Amino acid sequence: MYSDDFDLSYITEWIDQEKCVIILGPDFAFDFKQSLLSEFYSFLQTKRYKCEFNDKDDFFDSHSIKPMFYQHLSRFFKTIKPSDLHRKIAQIPFHLIVSMSPDVLLKQIFEENNYDFSFDYYDKNMNPQPIGHVSKEKPLIYNLLGVQNMFNSLVFSFNQLFDYLAAIFGDHKLADGFKKQLNEAQSVLFLGFKFNKWYYKLIFRLLGFYENAMYQAPMNEIETLNNDEIFNFYVNEFNFQFIDIQGEKIIDLLYNHYSEKNQLRQPAKVNDAQNVTNIINIQGSNNIVAQNIKANDIDINQNTK
Repeated sequence: MYSDDFDLSYITEWIDQEKCVIILGPDFAFDFKQSLLSEFYSFLQTKRYKCEFNDKDDFFDSHSIKPMFYQHLSRFFKTIKPSDLHRKIAQIPFHLIVSMSPDVLLKQIFEENNYDFSFDYYDKNMNPQPIGHVSKEKPLIYNLLGVQNMFNSLVFSFNQLFDYLAAIFGDHKLADGFKKQLNEAQSVLFLGFKFNKWYYKLIFRLLGFYENAMYQAPMNEIETLNNDEIFNFYVNEFNFQFIDIQGEKIIDLLYNHYSEKNQLRQPAKVNDAQNVTNIINIQGSNNIVAQNIKANDIDINQNTK
């Protein structure tokens, strides 16, 4: 349904009970005039890299994706810095943060501030690893569409999307622990999405977004589409509630709420610092230092010739 009034408690009550999941779309918190991948396409043009890009679906032509493509991708992501919204989200006590962007900005913030957390991502070529205990004290950051420096995991073309969907609906289903967290959620907050992408419907369906939880997204993210058919689909098929408040304002309200209650995330104790597990450490030079790296992934330094 559409709501003119926004009651923050519908989110905070479920955050407190570890039943609220925040899902960040690929266009969240970036100060771009276009989508993240459209911005990357512009970056490629400045490098005179020949490629084809479909801005409607945010996909590159499969023939455009070559080793140098990933080299430019790495350089592009090095130009992107975390925003204040990223930093506020990291301090809000979510127990599960799902990203549909390949960036690792939130991971970097957690590391820089010594927050206890775990990090994982879906690789369409691998069986997902078991998900350990997830809590407000040790949240999980999960990159659903891959991670920027692990090339096999990325979904940048139609063929890669097809492989992704075939895998996730087939032999390489999402880890049971991850699906359990999603299925037990009573509130799911979507920020940074353009809901006209046809494949979002499939991805949301495989995540189980059709049951009884409250799915909320800012109204302005769908108003820009000026498409009643898309609006009605998400309301009727997924029980979405589009709320009349911008995503940035929602984060500000949540941050202020937990700041006033002195419940923002705090750095881990020194003795607990070693408990940050299942993390991929990406150095400034984009070398990949591995802890539990998935064997089928590609190291950027081995594939840029």
